[in-house]
Amino acid sequence: PTMISLKFDRQMDEASLIDVTRYELNNGIGNPLAATVVDAAISEVLLLLPSAIEENRLYQVFTFGVFDCSGNEVTVEAEFGLPQPVAMGDILINEILFNPVSGGSDYVEIINASQKVIDLDDLMLGEVDPETREIFNADPVSTRSNIILPGEILCLTGDEAFQRLQYLPPLEAKFLDMEGFPSYDDSKGEAVIFTKNDSTAVDQFFYEDDYHYPTLFDDDGVALERISTESPTQDPESWQSASSVVGYGTPGYENSQFIPENPEEEEVFLDPPTFSPNLDGRDDNMAIRYNLSFPGANIIVTIHDTYGRKIRTLQQNTLLGTGEGLLIWDGFEEDGSKADVGMYIVLFEVFDQDTGTRRRYRRVAVLADEF
Repeated sequence: PTMISLKFDRQMDEASLIDVTRYELNNGIGNPLAATVVDAAISEVLLLLPSAIEENRLYQVFTFGVFDCSGNEVTVEAEFGLPQPVAMGDILINEILFNPVSGGSDYVEIINASQKVIDLDDLMLGEVDPETREIFNADPVSTRSNIILPGEILCLTGDEAFQRLQYLPPLEAKFLDMEGFPSYDDSKGEAVIFTKNDSTAVDQFFYEDDYHYPTLFDDDGVALERISTESPTQDPESWQSASSVVGYGTPGYENSQFIPENPEEEEVFLDPPTFSPNLDGRDDNMAIRYNLSFPGANIIVTIHDTYGRKIRTLQQNTLLGTGEGLLIWDGFEEDGSKADVGMYIVLFEVFDQDTGTRRRYRRVAVLADEF
């Protein structure tokens, strides 16, 4: 709580690096008491703070007049906080590439879905054996203290250079090159993030190549993206192929198929009511959002055409709790064929087991080709 390290990506000028007046921290901390170079490459400095940082609080450190060995000023505006123990659901698998193009490399993208600062040094990445349910082929996510902030997205891979060349992510996309990386099966498997000390699963995802967009001709090099952090990891409807517009992968930055939170006062509404499942990364899926004010609701959710014929059952006698949630319709019928362009009725039926009452919500959806 009284020390932080800054690691630069190049050799630095030592005289500027050890000058405490060139660093400032917010939240009343000010300048560090000491700045000490800790490696022979002169690329890492340890700052001793005049007061301890606190849990559940984010801090920033700024540099002024720190130079690299070539005389170029390096400006740092970094956010950090005191790491807290990780729990199940704090870190979620957000995207996975398990079938790269020939000569390529797998990746697993994670997101910090909690309000905690978490140290990646506490985590491992591996696979789950389908028969024994034991974890194997595991590697440490980081071999040194390395924090991930609330809401931050990070791509774990064994070959950052390949991923940047293949998917051309923006410069701000964040990667962590692991020293070892699991080799995931090209057709189906189960990825797991778990703790080093007691092998507690933080998140795990059983994937299949059938989860990809049904009309894809070739899924080599196509990543599966999580549509929403609100929906369960293990639900196949939570996942969609990355958009063709972004080159079929978004390693290290927001998913092309992501549906953001959009709370409404209505108990059931569509988001968006008009969508176009053509894998262009724009409204490829429709979220059926609900906000129930009572526990123990039993729901049936079906999709009907304008003649009243049922074309898809999304949920059948599913028990829900109080609060918000969502379901996803990807625009496909029960038999796996793509629904025709046109209007559809979403029928959301809720049975309140406490009162014995049934509520029906009918919402109109429009499946468009493009708009």
